[in-house]
Amino acid sequence: MSDSLIGTQHEVVGGPDRYVTGAGCYIADLASVIGEATLFVVRSDVSHGRLVNVGLDEVRRAPGVIAAFSASDVRADLGSVPVIEPRISVSPVIIPFLQPVIAVDRVRYVGEPVALIVAVDRYFAEDAATLVELEIEPLDSVVDSREASGSIQLFDLDNEVARIESSFGDAAAVFQTADVVETLTITVGRHSGVPMETRGLVAEPGPEGSLTIYGASKVVHANQKALAGMLGLSTESIRMREVDVGGAFGIRGEFYPEDFLVPWAAKMLNRTVSWVEDRREHLLSANQSRDQIHVASIAADERGRLLAISTEFWIDSGAYIRTVGLRVADLTLGEIPGPYRFESYSGVAHCVVSNRTPTGTYRSPGRFESSFVRERMVDRVAARLEIPGDEIRRRNLIRVSDMPYRSGIRSAGKEVVLDSGDYVSLFERVHGRTKALADELQHVTSRDESEKVGYATGCFIEKSGLGPFEDAIIEVRDDGTVDVLTGASYLGQGLQKALSNVVSKALGIPVDSVHIVRVDTDRIDVGIGTYASRSLVMSGSAVHLACQELLRVALELAAEEFEVGTEDLIYDCGRISTRGAPDFAMSLGELSQRRSKQSPMGEGLTARARFDKESVTYGFGSHGAVVVTNARTGIVHVKHLVLGYDAGALIDEGVVVGQLQGGALQALGGALFERFSYDNVGNPLATTFMDYLLPTASEAPSMEVVLASSMPLDNPLKARGVGEAGIPAVAAAIASAVESSLACGATLHSTPIMPEAVWELANT
Repeated sequence: MSDSLIGTQHEVVGGPDRYVTGAGCYIADLASVIGEATLFVVRSDVSHGRLVNVGLDEVRRAPGVIAAFSASDVRADLGSVPVIEPRISVSPVIIPFLQPVIAVDRVRYVGEPVALIVAVDRYFAEDAATLVELEIEPLDSVVDSREASGSIQLFDLDNEVARIESSFGDAAAVFQTADVVETLTITVGRHSGVPMETRGLVAEPGPEGSLTIYGASKVVHANQKALAGMLGLSTESIRMREVDVGGAFGIRGEFYPEDFLVPWAAKMLNRTVSWVEDRREHLLSANQSRDQIHVASIAADERGRLLAISTEFWIDSGAYIRTVGLRVADLTLGEIPGPYRFESYSGVAHCVVSNRTPTGTYRSPGRFESSFVRERMVDRVAARLEIPGDEIRRRNLIRVSDMPYRSGIRSAGKEVVLDSGDYVSLFERVHGRTKALADELQHVTSRDESEKVGYATGCFIEKSGLGPFEDAIIEVRDDGTVDVLTGASYLGQGLQKALSNVVSKALGIPVDSVHIVRVDTDRIDVGIGTYASRSLVMSGSAVHLACQELLRVALELAAEEFEVGTEDLIYDCGRISTRGAPDFAMSLGELSQRRSKQSPMGEGLTARARFDKESVTYGFGSHGAVVVTNARTGIVHVKHLVLGYDAGALIDEGVVVGQLQGGALQALGGALFERFSYDNVGNPLATTFMDYLLPTASEAPSMEVVLASSMPLDNPLKARGVGEAGIPAVAAAIASAVESSLACGATLHSTPIMPEAVWELANT
């Protein structure tokens, strides 16, 4: 194993200075230094078909080509072609729908791997790819999720993988007697994370069949275990090391076919193999998300009291069920009722496969979708009763006196318990600020007469802090600085700043003395990872406990050195002294040096702790949007977003604000711009940034953050995760604000909100 490939400056998670000066170490940087060979994936250009032949003879003779492989080579080596097992939401029903690491006898989406070419560089590999004798017999395709259970079968089963239900109360009875019942078909378009840096890996063979994998992220230990099982190796023989990551957003770091193919090729060739996808590959084959069609209903009484909500929806999983299983459907079902006091609820999810790119989780999975559906339906009630939407929300939000609020609904296998927070107070603050910004904008005299100002607010609940555990290790260096290791992955979310603050506060040492170390499975052997806004709550709490354990160990060591009891010692800012004799003291660094000299293994002062948690930490939020709608063109300009969230205790306010703002910009993309579209035979129509639109700095609105700080009781930091809390209600607030600007009812029911839909609304 080559420990020198990543220098110590890159083992430690860097601050902004390192990145803005171009000194980061990303996977492409590493590939250019140590990559002896480059892997190129040959992908299907047919959405559905029988794989008749993959001829590679000419490819193997092409200039610069080292080797070429197909499924038959994988089978010859391992006895079978592995499938990618689910990481979460494991269910027997999904087993027949799992993805093989390389196509065997059928292809099911454009972009599916059918062969791989290893060459001296990508240019030679791409040239050689034109020589592949690829024969695919086309089959009819499934592209409409509501028609997935028709005569075309992607597998030897019906295309509906599962039907999942969730409910409380008797919704059917309520709908029969309610004063107001509204029903609407709502579509949430397919879009995804699209991080700045595409995916990539470098696999380096070592002695005795071992492998070192660079570029793993998000769920490093889970991927280590999955790869070991596929290759028939022990987990300990695979070392995974994280490098700098240019964004992840839930889609990077899951186990994809390439996460097997790159290490397998390196093992077969006994040489270091690298792979970095280009943007077209990314838009074709990385997890896409959202893509739900809801038929939703809501019931209320004549005073605007919300009584029941229901939805039956179809969620398109794409061609295969990938590592997150059916989790997005489950999360959507779990948060349809949201922060309101509904008496009853009924939800049915149809999880189907189609001939489109497989889907997975993307920042705030299920919450973006459920919030758009719920808030649109609340606005339908408001329009029907001619009561302002903010008043309907105000009347129906869960009160402090209702807590802990239990409807009996479950999500991600856990009961949804809303245990703290003043929802009404935070909503009023967000609504008041949103209205004030809209009033200011109304007085701008330079605006064209066709431009109309509108504003609205939406509400949501957000989950974070998902267990079951996370470990942390604190190691004191001889100079008194400390290394911090956890199973959490560092994806640019500012986690290193928050963890540094936790350690600084717990140990009383400067933040600059804390080194947050990237995940290396040789240094920390277990971990759950970074997703579901869990890292601060879980890893931060583990770090907090590890610091307490470190102080306990340090006091015991100092007591031995000073020949006194621990009760006679005082700890202050990295130094331990005896009571009444402050000059008789030792620093943590000196204690670590003493211990390393005495330890047979040379181990210094170190401590390890685990934080276990069964509950999920829920928080409340409200988003406000102020828009200017051009009635002549249908173009919507979002001028202001107000982002309210109850984050609990603030470990680092700058990180909280940055996470909320970054999430909100992605939600803006999903609301107005981003859409993966396909033709009627499953060909993708958005494979470049000419076709897949992203919001830029020009579209970014001003953003204000409004924070509350009720204290959750399920973690020692009293904190809530905020990585996804900038997203859930943004699209709903924008849609409602557009309708407000045009003085019309709740009729925008699809994302992205297209200019033609707005124009039609403005001109009918």
